Amino acid sequence: MSLYGLIIGITIIIGINYFQKYNSQLSANKQNKLIIGTLISAILGARIYHVLDLHSYYSQNPIQILNFPAGGLGIFGAFLSATFYIYIFCRKNKINFFKLINSFITIIPLCQSIGRWANFINQEGWGIATNSFLGQIFSPKGFHPVWFYESILNLCLFLLLSCHKYVRHSESDQSDEESHKNQTAFYLIGYGSIRFFLEFLRTDTWQINSIKIGQILSVLFILTGIFLITKNHKNHRPS
Repeated sequence: MSLYGLIIGITIIIGINYFQKYNSQLSANKQNKLIIGTLISAILGARIYHVLDLHSYYSQNPIQILNFPAGGLGIFGAFLSATFYIYIFCRKNKINFFKLINSFITIIPLCQSIGRWANFINQEGWGIATNSFLGQIFSPKGFHPVWFYESILNLCLFLLLSCHKYVRHSESDQSDEESHKNQTAFYLIGYGSIRFFLEFLRTDTWQINSIKIGQILSVLFILTGIFLITKNHKNHRPS
């Protein structure tokens, strides 16, 4: 197994263990089905996103689409496909979608923080040229180590979500469903903001003309998070 694959595998194990610890809705059988289905959909979605990003290369080298060990996974593609699968799973099994998401959303930024080091292994995720010491440490040619910035920021987001989850447990005036939506909303706003601003530094992400797809999706993340918080606030307002 490549070191890239090992790092990704570690993040998956961390995420699964966290979910199994905090899941209170699913039996062991349904839990396994959800985990397997989510992993498959996330990997396929991440790969499809990456292939669409570099369609000019893969259209000339189609066999490389299956070369997963070489890297190339788009996190937004993983989010979208995995979320769609989880939503369908919840509808089919009559499970609260946000409560299920909340059982693992807190650990996601930690997994992302660790996973970004796989970019370093594959020497990808660089940004524009810089003379800063960080650029010199991680790249002899002096490029912004955007993967490193995102790793640190995701770690900070994980700590913030963990603190919010701890505080939420001590509150008694907020329903479980509302608190679950807020936790998800904070993640969407936090990660959306991280990616939106870091996209300005990156030169290797999917863009159409001068529009970066990552920034469009980041804005959608932020707006969705704001919508959830606003909706929860209105529903919680005394009549």
